[in-house]
Amino acid sequence: MKNKGDVIINVTSVAARKPDAGTSLYNASKGAAAMLTQSAAGEAGKHGIGIIEVAPGPIDTPMLTGYLQREMAKGSAVTEKTVEAATLLGRIGRPEEVADAIMFLCSPSASYVTAASLTVGGGFALG
Repeated sequence: MKNKGDVIINVTSVAARKPDAGTSLYNASKGAAAMLTQSAAGEAGKHGIGIIEVAPGPIDTPMLTGYLQREMAKGSAVTEKTVEAATLLGRIGRPEEVADAIMFLCSPSASYVTAASLTVGGGFALG
């Protein structure tokens, strides 16, 4: 950590704040990464380095597809439609939406942002 103005982005998950039964270890690891962001930001700030958490919600990725397939195989009520309905925007996000948020946080426009968390989840954490 040497260059003032640099930024570190830790990608976690809404699971750090909205845990789901059956994914305890995943939830705990994301919660730990969120806390690491806060702690490290306090240490890096004196060097002019920002550390920010980006917490994606349901995003159209192989991970979400695999999760939905496993839920279907178990006979669970969780489907793509129920996940969409659990977001305030009524849809699953796209990977490029997470990437766009990260690009903004790495830009000069966000140079005063640190020790923050940005949820990119269509309101899933509240839905």
